[in-house]
Amino acid sequence: MNPYYNILRQLPADYKNILNIIQKKGPISKSEIQEITGLKLTKLNSLMQFFIDSLIIEKKCVGDSTGGRPPVLFDIIDKKMYVLGIGMGSLNYNITIMDFKANLIASRKFEMNMTYKPQEFIELAYIQAAELLDENNIDYNKLLGLGIGTTGSLNRSEGKIIYSASSRMNESWININILELFEEKFQIPCTIDVNISSVAIAEYLYGKFKGTDRLMYLNCAMSIRSGFVSNGRLLRSTNDKDDAFGHMMVNIDGEACSCGNYGCVECYSSIPAIVKKFRSALKLGRFTVIQKSIDEINYTDICDAAKAGDILAQEILRDAAVTLGCGLANYINLLNPSVVIFNGLLINESDFFYRISVETSVQKLKNLNMDYNIEFSKSDSLSGFFLIGPCVVFLEALLGNLN
Repeated sequence: MNPYYNILRQLPADYKNILNIIQKKGPISKSEIQEITGLKLTKLNSLMQFFIDSLIIEKKCVGDSTGGRPPVLFDIIDKKMYVLGIGMGSLNYNITIMDFKANLIASRKFEMNMTYKPQEFIELAYIQAAELLDENNIDYNKLLGLGIGTTGSLNRSEGKIIYSASSRMNESWININILELFEEKFQIPCTIDVNISSVAIAEYLYGKFKGTDRLMYLNCAMSIRSGFVSNGRLLRSTNDKDDAFGHMMVNIDGEACSCGNYGCVECYSSIPAIVKKFRSALKLGRFTVIQKSIDEINYTDICDAAKAGDILAQEILRDAAVTLGCGLANYINLLNPSVVIFNGLLINESDFFYRISVETSVQKLKNLNMDYNIEFSKSDSLSGFFLIGPCVVFLEALLGNLN
């Protein structure tokens, strides 16, 4: 374990506050830190000297002069502290290395046989992590810890996965104390959270909308998942379920949902729902430009066909997007986000779906005579927030910022 872990974990609140500022805003001068904190210079000097003596921060460079002597700027010392992240999704699994400044250092995808039990998956993840660290010449002892991201529902206080995407294929993933198993194998401190909340907090802290009052992150793929950050705190649902928005009912007499209810957003706006409806329409004799057998058609085919002007593909995607937009308007009406960020396989493949979703939501809000000021945006696919999310959760927990 990295020796800095215990130093950081045991820091008093005022020390953590200073380190948080330098970690997120550095390189930064003492006068700028004073302006943020209101601390007297003698107190600030004492706090900062501790971090200098501990080889955590250093004088990084000299800033621009405003008339007098140029200010000395302080920042985190490079290449001393890293966080490992493991993202377990519905389809993809990722290993990520992030440094203390929340920079993505390296990442790789890997596949898992769905018959694997948790212990077998952790063995595979450990091998992948060791290889990635070796490829990037990072010593294992420089790791502060491991952040784990998953889908489904959790008992975070016990480190237990109640139900996840893997549970659908393998019952050994139901009610499993996954945190204990990871810590036993990796021999470093670990945290666990749902992926969508991890990404939401990463976007809030480091994305282009960082510092906004209320941020909603919406992932549209095999299911519909959402995360919400309000003034730096994650808004959590019961059991930290990540699909609460996806199971918002928009039609009480609608289609049966896997959750046991009827007419949930996910029944209409997820990839499986779109593919199912498209194939059903073809079986009833509708025409498409797609030159595949019905059972081989997937969501990328449908999105590509819509771009090419296929009437059926556009109709199916429009209906799905309208339903999503209606659900989103309900969500906005309740929680009033400042920013809504879209991501996911469906958003990445179809600008049409994204545009109709936003337009529908905006129109529904206008119908409610809401005086709203919301910015809608697609996530930057190159930002890497989906990869570093679990790492950010670990780091924020260590720095005392996470609820």
